[in-house]
Amino acid sequence: MTISIPGPGAETAVSTIGRILDRCPACAGIHLYTVYDGESTNFLCRSCNRCWHVTLGWVHQVDRDTCPGCEWKFACASRWD
Repeated sequence: MTISIPGPGAETAVSTIGRILDRCPACAGIHLYTVYDGESTNFLCRSCNRCWHVTLGWVHQVDRDTCPGCEWKFACASRWD
C-alpha cells in the first residue's frame, strides 16, 4: 500500500501505517483500500467490508454512521443491512 503525502517524514509515517494494516484485523484479508470520508482516512477491507482507522498506533473498527461523506459507505451498509 502506497500513499503519497508531501512533507518531511511523511513517507516514513505512511509506510508504518502500511505495515500495521498489511491484513484486515478481522478476517486477515489482504485487499485493503484507502478511503476518505471527508474528515479522516480509513482502510476498507473488501473481503469482509469492515472499515478500520489508525490513530497513534491503535487500530479500531469504524462505525459506518460516522462516515457520511465516504463514497464506499454502501459497502459498510451492505455488511450490516
